[in-house]
Amino acid sequence: MSSTNEKTHVSQKSEIEVLREKLAKKEAEMQAQKDALKAKMSELREQAKALKEEERRAKAELKVQEAKERAKKLAKALKSQGQGSKRNLTEEVRQAMLEGKTIDQMVEELGVERKAILDRRWLIEKKAGLR
Repeated sequence: MSSTNEKTHVSQKSEIEVLREKLAKKEAEMQAQKDALKAKMSELREQAKALKEEERRAKAELKVQEAKERAKKLAKALKSQGQGSKRNLTEEVRQAMLEGKTIDQMVEELGVERKAILDRRWLIEKKAGLR
């Protein structure tokens, strides 16, 4: 009977070793899957980061385009109202006065109302101490 016990003991040992080997294989496979998932997650994080950066750049570009459109509309509106965006009427009147032009000549050249020229002329003369 001892030989039968030895055989079962050996076969039990073999089964345990076989199970340990299977377990080790499964653990190795699981670790490989974990590593693959980590790599995939890392790749997905990088893609998400790149997409966020692209979205940020697109939003910034959109804001720039909107600002340009708004500036064009404003310039067009000011031009249609007769107000140039960089026009300094007081300086233009001052230059015309220094050139010795009359009020009527200034009205014609500058394309503004007589009152606007008279008001600016009065301010210029006031600052110069002539009034």
